[in-house]
Amino acid sequence: MDEVAELVARDAIRQLAHRYALAADGRDLDTLADLFAPDVDNGRYGTGPEGVKNFYDQSLRKHHCSVHFVGNHVIDFDDEDHAHGIVYCHAQHHVLDPEHWWDEVLAYWDTYERIDGRWCFRRRRVRSVGP
Repeated sequence: MDEVAELVARDAIRQLAHRYALAADGRDLDTLADLFAPDVDNGRYGTGPEGVKNFYDQSLRKHHCSVHFVGNHVIDFDDEDHAHGIVYCHAQHHVLDPEHWWDEVLAYWDTYERIDGRWCFRRRRVRSVGP
């Protein structure tokens, strides 16, 4: 991959993380589904876009609202169409019962794939950071 193509790919992959945060905070299941590979396997939630929507519908219901701040994004390329990376995130979550906000520091361990010229998540695993 030449230097310009790599820069363009890095920007597209970084946009995935930012769009993910906005879609999660906005509870936009269609956008979340569109960020993943069309045939992604979500285990018991199903495959493809419907599996993504099923997973996030269940997951996002735990919070009344959230705010995700994305930073420290490292991307390594495996080849022209595959990459992996780690993204740090500071997330604030609001719950109603009992009403309170709580903070969480996360690291997403991602695998990316370019399909039909568009970068998407192939896999996204989240881990809490810190004690």
